Amino acid sequence: MVDDGSDARGLVRLLVGDKPYDFPVKDIKTQNDVIAFAADLEQGAVSAYLGAVPVFANRDLAKAAASIIGAEAMHWAVLRNALGENPVPVAFMS
Repeated sequence: MVDDGSDARGLVRLLVGDKPYDFPVKDIKTQNDVIAFAADLEQGAVSAYLGAVPVFANRDLAKAAASIIGAEAMHWAVLRNALGENPVPVAFMS
């Protein structure tokens, strides 16, 4: 299992590369905007890792990606709760 440090960063690079991300700073005006943006990022991370797990031929990488899904899903739930939304809106992610 990887920790949430350097091994995770290497795994992310493997999944998405080193592409720059264009943050929508013009759309972020309030604290809730920041939290909503972070929640969207976490939801996207869950989906990305979920899609990547079955693709890995290397079972260690698949296991590392799967171990990160739980942490990302918890982050997403906490952020949704902070926005007053249902923290777990669906039973299964896709």
